[in-house]
Amino acid sequence: MICFSIEKYVDEILFDVVPMEANHLLLGRSWQYDRDVVHNGVTNKFSFMHKGKKVTVTPLFPSEVYEDQIKIRVKKEQERKEEKNL
Repeated sequence: MICFSIEKYVDEILFDVVPMEANHLLLGRSWQYDRDVVHNGVTNKFSFMHKGKKVTVTPLFPSEVYEDQIKIRVKKEQERKEEKNL
């Protein structure tokens, strides 16, 4: 089980874990079915009801993806430096 949050939406799901270079959460068909999710193919937004409120999950802008990639790269470099110092 993995607990995750997207802004105010918090959920816990049974996941298959796959090693990845980035921190991404791929919400598949079972999650969409369980939450009765509606996907808008034009805007790539996912909408569903959670605790009586409508939640809409939107994709990141390319600039946000780029910023995340830089943060991940910096963190990995710091971890490598720390490992070398041990």
